[in-house]
Amino acid sequence: MGIIAILSGPVSEGIFIFVGFPIIYGIMGVIGSIIMAIPYNLIANKIGGIEYEAEAVLD
Repeated sequence: MGIIAILSGPVSEGIFIFVGFPIIYGIMGVIGSIIMAIPYNLIANKIGGIEYEAEAVLD
């Protein structure tokens, strides 16, 4: 019984689903954000981007 036999059962599949999928999903989100930020930054340099002005509100 080697390490592959230990890691090939239904318990290890469940662990992968509950631990591995969120990690993979997070990595994919970071990669997607980077991919979408590059064109936005290139376009924003040419057209000026979005300007936001905030003022302090004193109560």
